[in-house]
Amino acid sequence: MDPGDYDLLLDDWPYKSGVVSARQVMTRGGRPVVQVRVELGILQMELEGRPDGARPEGCDSYLDYLTKRRFAESDLFELSDEDRYEIDHEIAIYNQRRLGLMALRDFRRTAGDARHVLDLLLLIAEVLPEDEWMIAHLRYLPLVIFHHIQASAMEAIIRSGPEAAIDCLDEGKTQLESLYESPMSGEEGSEVIAPFIEQLDEMAEGLRSEFHIGRTLAEQLEEAIAKEQYELAAKIRDEMARRGGHGGGSG
Repeated sequence: MDPGDYDLLLDDWPYKSGVVSARQVMTRGGRPVVQVRVELGILQMELEGRPDGARPEGCDSYLDYLTKRRFAESDLFELSDEDRYEIDHEIAIYNQRRLGLMALRDFRRTAGDARHVLDLLLLIAEVLPEDEWMIAHLRYLPLVIFHHIQASAMEAIIRSGPEAAIDCLDEGKTQLESLYESPMSGEEGSEVIAPFIEQLDEMAEGLRSEFHIGRTLAEQLEEAIAKEQYELAAKIRDEMARRGGHGGGSG
């Protein structure tokens, strides 16, 4: 194929509006990459490390670079216009890869990319608490948290079973609910957050129904502690330790 002619390549993988089409392929050098079909062509991103393969300032990511710089500069740490540009760029490419990985059902890496974006958002919230640029970014905080919880729960099913996934969803719901009282959620926070919490509840109830799970051990432990039933709580902890941290629920 002519190196300047991509017609055959694009014809073999037609674009579908509203659908995230992704695939994992090996380069001629034997490197795994993720490709996502977009309207104007094909995006190719690294499977490991930063999606574009770059190492900003010799670091694994711009987040890594900012974290090291913040530690070194301490109270003098500030974000320049260049920093803001690089943060925007890194958020964009990690979001793009995250969508492709989710379509591929690579939940571990999806959760990792969501966590990366979340850490970037939290960093700028701490450094620039009143900045309009920061406030604009934090509108997406509930969505990023939801995606991280969703992917983490799916990975938990694979690695530890549905009980672990329900516990993950419970923890995520608590995390989202904490945003109700946080200024980071913005003026319309409740309207944005509530639908995500409802989706987490639906996912948890779906797992309980499909796998016939009542309360998980973690939920039973929380209830026992709330009722000050410490002997029962100790027994539940022992059972959780025996099962590796998660266990089936009772009705």
